[in-house]
Amino acid sequence: MDQSDKVLVVPNSASTGAGIYGYPGKPSQISFVNLPYKCKLKIFTKSGDFIYAINHFGTDQQIWFQKTDNNQYVVSGIYSLAVNEAKTLDGKSLPDQFVKFILVR
Repeated sequence: MDQSDKVLVVPNSASTGAGIYGYPGKPSQISFVNLPYKCKLKIFTKSGDFIYAINHFGTDQQIWFQKTDNNQYVVSGIYSLAVNEAKTLDGKSLPDQFVKFILVR
């Protein structure tokens, strides 16, 4: 089974102090893992407001530093990651995925 059909947000729930709990990332760093080879990542608030977009290509991981497209840090809350336009290395299309995650600032 292709692992790219199981996108994860790490850590989930995330906080700016995640490093003190053993997560090796930097403050305000979140990793999206098990990503398809190529995809578009979009982050939304719980109410559906658009926050940030990333055109992902290559590895199975992408880092996000909890900032909006306007370079402002997001607030605590529930967010959704949409993984769209996903393709495998050989160009096969994959279904869209949606992952909810929590941020605590």
